[in-house]
Amino acid sequence: MFISHYPIIARESRLPLYLISLGMHDCQPPVRRGTEFGFPQIFFCTKGKGWLFYDGIKIEIKAGMGFFLPASYPHEYHPAGNVWDVHWIIPGGYACERLLSESGFRRIQAAKELLSGTKMTIEDIADTTGFCSSSYFCKLFKRYEDITPTQFRNI
Repeated sequence: MFISHYPIIARESRLPLYLISLGMHDCQPPVRRGTEFGFPQIFFCTKGKGWLFYDGIKIEIKAGMGFFLPASYPHEYHPAGNVWDVHWIIPGGYACERLLSESGFRRIQAAKELLSGTKMTIEDIADTTGFCSSSYFCKLFKRYEDITPTQFRNI
């Protein structure tokens, strides 16, 4: 297994936005976390596939897909086979929360929960999660998840 990890914390921690960590795992090992990990995490899969579990939901993560985990959010993830290469970024700083919420990550995460856990229409989910239209929601969802909301719901 190959792992790279670059902790980047020094005087940067006084900035509004900085990197706490970035790196990659050549075959991500299993991880199980409760609420103790107090930083948001952004992941991107480059090879293989794995499983993400949260709130009783199981999602397959394949090459080309990414996922966002809010700070202190209980979850687990693990490889589905012998290969699951994952890159991560862990941002920090007092502007991090605002930047992530404005970038769409949190709204997409909320939409994924509604797609998995309800029978709401795509239009209602777009409206509930604060998108100006269902077409814009579908466009951003496809950009972040590499599949449409309907395809996500049918997984």
